[in-house]
Formats: sequence, structure tokens, C-alpha cells
Amino acid sequence: MKKLFLLVLVLTIILVAVGFYRGWLTVSSQDSDKGSNKVELNLTVDQDKIKDDANAVKEKAIDLTGDAKGDEKNDAKDVGDQ
Repeated sequence: MKKLFLLVLVLTIILVAVGFYRGWLTVSSQDSDKGSNKVELNLTVDQDKIKDDANAVKEKAIDLTGDAKGDEKNDAKDVGDQ
């Protein structure tokens, strides 16, 4: 159970780090009243950026697999012509 918890923790840390790196997550702060010692932190999730990146990955995967499938079809045609 301890190993599973550590695995989930490590994966969460990696996901958050990638999120900040890719611009999916941002943190901003605002000072409250000058007399107060409070600081407001805001975590913003850019869902449009996440969707754009996911679509880019899907398109890249389709291009890569589509090229491979197209190459196999062309190879089969070449063998059939001989």
C-alpha cells in the first residue's frame, strides 16, 4: 500500500510539474489590505491550452500511424506489381 501511495504521489508531482512547464497551470498572488498579513493565492487551470495540446498530440499520432499504414499499403502494391 505504501508503494502505491508513493507511485501516485510521484505521478501527481510529475503531472503538476509538466502542467506548469506547458502553461496549463499558473499561480498568481494578490496582496490583501496593507494592514493585513494575508496573501491571496490563485491557481488557474487553462483548459483551452490543455485541449489544444491534447489535439496536437492526437494529430501527431494520426500522422505517424497514417504514414506507417500508407507505407505498408504502398509496399503491398509494389510486391503485387512484380
